[in-house]
Formats: sequence, C-alpha cells, structure tokens
Amino acid sequence: MNSDKSVVVTAAPGSIANLGALFDLAALAIKEKKDIIKVRLIEEKGIHVISTDPSIPSGRKNIAYFVAKEFFERIGIQEVGLEITVHKGVDVGVGLGSSGATAVAVALALNVLFNTKMRSEELIEIAGKGEGAIAGSPHYDNVSASMLGGLVIILRRRPLKIVKLKFPNDIIVVHIMPKIEVKGAKTKFFRSVLPRTITLEEHVEEVANAIKFVKAIYENNLEELGEATCNGGVVEKERSKYIPNYWKIKDIALKCGALGYNISGAGPSMFALVRENEKEEFLERFYSRLSKLEGEYHVEILHPNNEGAQVLEVY
Repeated sequence: MNSDKSVVVTAAPGSIANLGALFDLAALAIKEKKDIIKVRLIEEKGIHVISTDPSIPSGRKNIAYFVAKEFFERIGIQEVGLEITVHKGVDVGVGLGSSGATAVAVALALNVLFNTKMRSEELIEIAGKGEGAIAGSPHYDNVSASMLGGLVIILRRRPLKIVKLKFPNDIIVVHIMPKIEVKGAKTKFFRSVLPRTITLEEHVEEVANAIKFVKAIYENNLEELGEATCNGGVVEKERSKYIPNYWKIKDIALKCGALGYNISGAGPSMFALVRENEKEEFLERFYSRLSKLEGEYHVEILHPNNEGAQVLEVY
C-alpha cells in the first residue's frame, strides 16, 4: 500500500452492450455519459458508500460496495476505513451500462489508492464480479468497454481475455428510451427471461452472425455491420416482449435509413446505428413516424468513445 495519498478521483464512461450479435461478449463505450467516483481513506473502519443522487442507494446496496469488497478480498485487506462518493452521470436502468461505469471507476480508483498495480483485466474481473452481485451473475461486456473504451469483444471468460477494436468513426448511435417505469433489479429481470438452452439451428445462426459482426468491423463494411447488429437472436426475441412497440420502432428506424437496430444492453432502451452524414435526415423522418405511435420516447444522439476509464485527481 502506498501511504502518500488518501484521495483518488476517477471517471468511467457508460456503454452499450451486446450490440445485437454478441450477447455478453461485446460492448461499445459512449462519450456523452460518465460516472465520477471519489475514494478517500478515513479513520472509521469499513466501506462507506455515499450516493449524491437520492434515487440511487448509498451503503451496502450500492454496487460500489460490492466492488470494494471484492477488491479488498483479492488483496487480503480486512481492516480499512474507506469512503466512496458516487456521482452518477450515466442514466440508471436504461441500458447504458450504468452499474458497469460505477464498478470500473471504483476498481480503478482503489488500484491507484492502494498502489496495487493490477492489470486492466484484473480490474475488469473485479468490476464484473461486483456487477454480478447486482445482476445475478458476473458479466464483463459493459465493464470492459468502460475500462478500455472503444469497441471491446470478450474472447475468453476464464481466464479473461479481451480485444479492443476501433469502431467506425462515421457512425453515430441514436438511443431511444421508452418513458416507462423501470423498477429495481432491471438487469437481473431481463436476464431471468432468457432461455437456458437454445436449438442447434439457433446456435449456428448466432455464431454466424457474430462472425459477420467482427468481419464487418475489420473491413469497415457499414452495411454488413448493420445487418449483424439487427440480428439479436433469442435474446432480442425474448427481451423485446417487455419493450413497448419494439418491433414497430425497429421497422420505422430501418425504413428511415438506420444501418442497424437492436436492444441497448438489457433494455428497455433501444439503439440505432446511423451514418453521421445522414443523421439530420434520419432524425427528421424518425421523429415524424415515432410520434404517431402510442407512448412517449426520449431520443438522444450518442457517439462512440475510444477513451476508457481515467484518473482525474490524486492527492
């Protein structure tokens, strides 16, 4: 442990996971949303989490607590006084990797504070296990994107191996959130609705689609990337049942010129991939048709973020 510092401030971006073709295996970091975490050594023993957002729980119900607990178990520290202040900048419960952003920022801050010199993969594992306490099982897509930035693909889960790829810079993300009540444990619920088994035919189709996605990225083939993004397989089929007007909105987006469309993370929000130079035309047509559907929707433009988690202050 390095005793010459007692406060570390970090930030980590939100992300969109799955991207249609790669459930639990891929995510894209985004520029516009990030969480900021401040960790501070204090005299009172224990892990004390403070959320500045009253709608987000403090204390042991916050993901920051589980990440810190996992971190200390890994390095063998039992008696420590730590205060973690969570400033949320990533919207909660809308499929933008909110818990993953917090988890990564905490893991990075603790790595700096205690001078443990862990590799990114180790911090991602800690953050992913923290997410598991919230979602019901560990998963590493969102936390990998929040840590590394860019487009990440999980090549192996045990031991963890991740590759970071460059996402096309002439694509924007249109994020669509239905204005519906999102109750607690949203990710755990959306994972619970998924089947435990799939047919051999479904397996073959989904593997082929995942290969198409990666091929499109390497060749910068935007049309093929959109096609792969559009096919979410059994995950899209089951989760879309709980998203109002999902298939109608997908059809509208594609007819308005979107390259691809699918569920953002676990949902209930959705995203469309659109060429940067066509966004004005797309949005004008999309808004016009979306307004005719029942319900309200919040639409925003997001951009891929090649930068991951960052240390902002150390003192």
